Parts: sequence; C-alpha cells; structure tokens
Amino acid sequence: MRLLHVSDTHLGFRQYSRLAREDDGAFAGLNQREVDVYVAWRWAVDLAIEKGVDVVVHAGDLFDAPRPSNRALAEAIEGIKRLGDAGIRFVVVAGNHSTPRLRQTGSVFRVLEHLTNAHAIYRGYGSVIIDGVAFHGVPHAYDDALRDEMVARLVRDPAADRNVAVLHCFVSGVGQSHYAEISQMVVDDGALPRDFDYIALGHLHQHHAGITGNGIYSGSLERFSFSEVKDAKGAVLVDLDAGSREFVVRETRPMLSVDIDCTRRGYEDIENEAAAAIDSAPDGALLRVRLRDIARAEYRSIDLKGLRARGDRLLHLEIAQETAAEAASSHATGPVNDIVTEFEAFLAVQPIENADRAELLRLGRELLTGGGPE
Repeated sequence: MRLLHVSDTHLGFRQYSRLAREDDGAFAGLNQREVDVYVAWRWAVDLAIEKGVDVVVHAGDLFDAPRPSNRALAEAIEGIKRLGDAGIRFVVVAGNHSTPRLRQTGSVFRVLEHLTNAHAIYRGYGSVIIDGVAFHGVPHAYDDALRDEMVARLVRDPAADRNVAVLHCFVSGVGQSHYAEISQMVVDDGALPRDFDYIALGHLHQHHAGITGNGIYSGSLERFSFSEVKDAKGAVLVDLDAGSREFVVRETRPMLSVDIDCTRRGYEDIENEAAAAIDSAPDGALLRVRLRDIARAEYRSIDLKGLRARGDRLLHLEIAQETAAEAASSHATGPVNDIVTEFEAFLAVQPIENADRAELLRLGRELLTGGGPE
C-alpha cells in the first residue's frame, strides 16, 4: 500500500491584510494568506492523485479553528471528494486547532462522516482497516488521562497485515520546538509503538524523520510565521510494502529574513542596506528585516515610511529593531526575538473563534510598537 502523509494544513488561516488579486479567479478578494493555504491543500490532493496513492493520511489540524469558515469547510470537502473520485481513501485525526475545548460545542468532523471515502477520528482513539492495513488514530486531547488511555491502545491489530498510527502531538524526544503551545498534547517517545510499520505525526510544522525509528513529522505545507523561514515544506510518500519514505518538497510563497548588524553604524548606511534587502526580495514575498544592535538615535533617523513604501510590491514587509541595550540583554540570556515577532509567532498558532486574526495582529502590532491609542 502507498500512502501520502500530510498534516497541519490549517485551512481557514488568515494573516496580514493583503487580499488576493481581482484576476485570481474564485479566490479574488479573499485574504491572500488564506488563499495560500488553500493552494497548498490543493497541491497535496493533486500530488496524491498524480502518484496514485491508496490512502491520504492527515495527522491533524486540517482546519485552523474548531469552527472553520464556510470557505475552509468547502475547500476541505472538495479536496476529499476529489480524492474519492480517484479511488483514494482519506484518514484524518483532529488536531488541537480543530478540537473544541467543550464537547458540547460539537465537532466539524461530523460533516466528514458523510463522505464515503473519509474516516475522521476525533472523539477518542479510533481505528479502521483499509485493504489489510489497520490505521490507529489518536486525536488531540486536553485531558492527560484520555491521552494515556488512547496511546495505550496503540497495539498491533493481528487481523491486519500492516499497522499505521496517526497522532497529533508533540513527541518529547524530538527536542526543543518553536511550535510549543500551552494546549498541545505531549506524548513521551517511549510510549510510541516500535513494532508499527509507520507512525504519521502531526503538530510540529518542521519535517522530522526517524522518530523512534518509524515515526515521521511531515510538517506543514505552508510557512505560518518567520520562525519557519528555513523550514522545507511538503508531504511524505510512504510505500509500506517496499518500506520506503520520500519527502516531497513543495515550493511555497517566498519567505525571507534578513539580519543587519548595525553595531557602530550610521543610519544612512543601515537604511541603504535595508533598502537593498527589500529591493532584492521577489515580488509577493514575505520579508522580515531585523536591525540588530541598533542605537536608538540611529533608528529614529531611519526613513521607515520610505522603506515600507519600497516594499509595497511584497505581500508583507516587517522591519524589526533590536536596540543596543536590548541586544546586550539578549546576549546575556540567550537569543530572543523582538516582542512583535514573538507576538506574531504566538498568534499564528492560536485557535481563534469569532474574531479576525488579521485584525488582532494589526492591533497587537500597534500596541506593542507604541502606535496604538493612548
């Protein structure tokens, strides 16, 4: 059997204020970053069909929120139906972004139960056998006792030829992660089954292979914050019979981060280097320019308005500063991003209901940079 392992599509995710162009077909007028994740999801569906896989395994956070928008739900259903039309089954577990804290809220995954090729596991541990392969699902749980009970049920099914586990969690043995969330489910690497043929993991946006020997994080299909700027994005093709795994890299919207050392430099020199970085970025890119160790007087003299105007052709331009005093403090305690960047990274992974993520981001930036109301 051949699988395509994906995770963390975050359908419905929004970021920044730019909208898709009027000539962008059905996506015209939508938040451009929302469109980016829909394009990534469609890429995964196309890849599965092109490669002729038998099952697409989604390891959680199909949606960015427990109550996704109509557009996000429609994109998910259309993609799963396309897979079904190609004879491909779809197995998905609920991730923390897609799991309501209160059971009374209900789950969006009930809708997927009406699709004949979809197997959604969201109430607790669940399993399904497809063509002799048992898929064991462990969705996100806020309760540690439920987590332990679900993980304990990851035992090979003797009626199946192969066994695959699908979990949305942070595996403790992977190491420090910049995707850590207060609400994440943590599973000790020693609790994962060593005798399964494959373990499809979701939650970390980075691609990680070789976890307990048979576990892989496919990583997200799109970059969601500048903390992911160096991460390759894609999906994992798995051949259970041949025992092979291939990470297929996806070309995403360009995301760049440029650090400028401003130590003992004048503002004109700094401004010229920042302008060169902005001019060299490709159209539509996401660019962060960090001014490291800059004196407050020099920063106040930089023409920030002019620099931002140069970046109008970019989807997003962020100019972050680290003053000399802040640099001295951070050098003493270890590397820390500026507070605006930390806020953006935090907001990017938070489940948000009944609020506009882009508007929250805008207001947060204003307050943190002193541009908000008195």
